[in-house]
Amino acid sequence: MAATIKDVAKLAGVSVATVSRAVSGKVVSHELKSKVEKAILATGYRPNLAARRLRGHSNDMIGLIIADIRNPFFTRFARAIDDIAKTKNQHVILCNTDENFEQEKAYLDLMEEENVAGIILSPTLLTSRKHITSRKEKPAKLHRPLVLVDRTPDEMIYDSVLIDNHAAAKKLVHHLYENGRKNILCLYGADSRTGFERQKGFDDAIRALHLSGRSVAIKHGKDNLAKSLKNALATNPDSDALIVTNGVLALKAAAFLEKAGIVVPDQLAFAAFDDEPWMELVFNGITTIAQPVGDIAREAYHCLMERLENPLKPVRQTVLKSKLILRGSTLKARTRQI
Repeated sequence: MAATIKDVAKLAGVSVATVSRAVSGKVVSHELKSKVEKAILATGYRPNLAARRLRGHSNDMIGLIIADIRNPFFTRFARAIDDIAKTKNQHVILCNTDENFEQEKAYLDLMEEENVAGIILSPTLLTSRKHITSRKEKPAKLHRPLVLVDRTPDEMIYDSVLIDNHAAAKKLVHHLYENGRKNILCLYGADSRTGFERQKGFDDAIRALHLSGRSVAIKHGKDNLAKSLKNALATNPDSDALIVTNGVLALKAAAFLEKAGIVVPDQLAFAAFDDEPWMELVFNGITTIAQPVGDIAREAYHCLMERLENPLKPVRQTVLKSKLILRGSTLKARTRQI
């Protein structure tokens, strides 16, 4: 059975409250701190966290806070960060906010308590608008390096790594236009800055090419994609193409199209973001915007290590290129069977 805080307190001859204060970095006498540290080592009570926090050693721990673990992009990104950290004998504390602003704040507080070396964060939409949008609103309790991934506020106050979502969405629209599509729908995630950037790129390309288009917001955690897509197709019967802005939406949209008997690409071209293995298996392959997940992870980790080495260096934003992968789901339109 794993040692508990009571075991540590008993061995050290102090109260549980004293152990708690010592472990959380609060003020205790040097004598008590030494007793608690020795008891932690003797009992094996969370030695990789508690004992090292007492000595102020945090460089072997990195905090990773992601927005949605169900999103394949974040799943692969978390794995890539963990793989990199292992090569440096570092540990990763992984937290999932589920696009919830209050949960994110709680996890940022947790990272402070765990005394991590630094944090890699994929912020929620409200984060971009609230506690990291300006230097005046910067969290007072955040005392360690922070690197933003995939999403970033307009004002650069933290290092960040992302792709040009606006340009990537425009690239998809241009591809569809070149293949004869003129009436395009876009389903976008309404709870992330990434979704809005892609939706903005879609709208700008539609206007520039003088096409017909409609963008539909899909709320996170609401299983309303099928209903929203059905309504959008019903009110836009001439739609000949569909873009979805992330892998989670792509899977749900593909299931709807299959169930509804809509023939891809003859009746409706289909394109998405986030290249996942399953996308090669349906509709003769789905055309996608592939994000360089490994490169994003390596760059984010590198930025964090650089910031640890040089806290005063200028803030840097790194924009990596995405890749358009063409497959059968967006082939040139044939004569539609009505």
